[in-house]
Amino acid sequence: MKNLSIKLLLICIFFNIIQISHAQTADGTFRLRQNAAKSIRLNSNQNLADFLRSSAVLSELKPLVSKVGFQVFNFENKIYEYKEGLFLKQGQFCKIFVEQEAIDKLKKAPLTYASDVSEKFDEIIYPLVAKWFGTPQIPAELNLPDNDIYIFLTEIKGQFSEGYVAGYFDHRDLEAKSGNRKPVLFMNLTGIETDNTNLKTNAFYRTLVHEFQHLTNYTLRKALNMEEQERWLDEGYSMFAEYIYSGCVGDDSQKIPPAPHLEKYLNEPNIDIVNNSETAWFKEPDLYKQYGGSFIFVAYLVEKYGGNSETLQQFFLKELVKKRDPGIAGIEHMLFCLDKSFGNLLFDFNLALTVDDPCANNGLWCFRNKVESFGESGKLIPISSIKGTQTDQMYVLPSSFKDLSGISTEYSAYMVQPIEIPVFEGQNIVVLKPKEP
Repeated sequence: MKNLSIKLLLICIFFNIIQISHAQTADGTFRLRQNAAKSIRLNSNQNLADFLRSSAVLSELKPLVSKVGFQVFNFENKIYEYKEGLFLKQGQFCKIFVEQEAIDKLKKAPLTYASDVSEKFDEIIYPLVAKWFGTPQIPAELNLPDNDIYIFLTEIKGQFSEGYVAGYFDHRDLEAKSGNRKPVLFMNLTGIETDNTNLKTNAFYRTLVHEFQHLTNYTLRKALNMEEQERWLDEGYSMFAEYIYSGCVGDDSQKIPPAPHLEKYLNEPNIDIVNNSETAWFKEPDLYKQYGGSFIFVAYLVEKYGGNSETLQQFFLKELVKKRDPGIAGIEHMLFCLDKSFGNLLFDFNLALTVDDPCANNGLWCFRNKVESFGESGKLIPISSIKGTQTDQMYVLPSSFKDLSGISTEYSAYMVQPIEIPVFEGQNIVVLKPKEP
């Protein structure tokens, strides 16, 4: 039954086409987007704007000689600051620069480090993101000589309660009349890891692939004149990008889920995963849980509806990224031929987390090979095994699931009901209990 559903879904998709232990880091990309309508002072100096524009189309760059100007956002005072970037390396898909005045932050020779970054980006990160999410579409109106991604190693100012900004992508850089007028990934020299470049948990490279997914997602939707993706889902994609990247480095193909994000969510999943608010995403205690919840939701979606091979899963995810409607509406459109509402999908996802029963509902209420997929974090599934979330054979569903309307449980050995119990601060939440024999 499950295989038939997946085959039907893939046929519908084809028809439609014809139609880890991180340092604590704060969000940069979406802080900038959230401030889009606020009074951020862009540098309006015309000479500087002309220089930024001309520096973007330099046809010949010489290592340790050529310099390119960048506007870098200061998250402390919310203004853009001009910084000179010293050119280090031309890669197949990227150009590497380092802030001239902060070059001593590199603990390795600049050209050696730039070669490491270029190699990882060209050989692993760019092809990986292209396979799973699509190829970035750089706006033609920028009149750039190529589609290279600029990687600027710089000091990013700003410290928040949840940590420092490890890197960011600024959507204004892709506007013809503002920003840097070139696609830039800003990577913080603070906390930079110059050794163990092949380590699965290397925060620099995980951040780089994370931000590159944001850039790719934004440019793909912009090129198709579509509304930008909702934050909760875009972050889920970027965390999933980190996850699949980790399977491509190191001594084996084991993937490492985002840490501490996933474990924080599984230990206390009392959040609404589709929440896009500043309150949820810009500070603890909910920030890391939001990331972890979005990540495992995307992982569930790919596992259950992406097919049984990596090629089919890549195909599925790329098509989902390009759905015209963002967020919930786009997911429902993707699954329309299965007559699957988002409410039903979220219900199944919650049941996979709560009871982890491979025999229930054609395998939709479990995670396949959870420990192999998520390592030690996988042992936290089902969440009903966590102390305090099981009472008299009633299993708490994460509070992101609140709506019972339209949900049918006739096919299951369980029943659901809303009830108030002293878990997660006594919220009125949903619990699951086995049906009487």
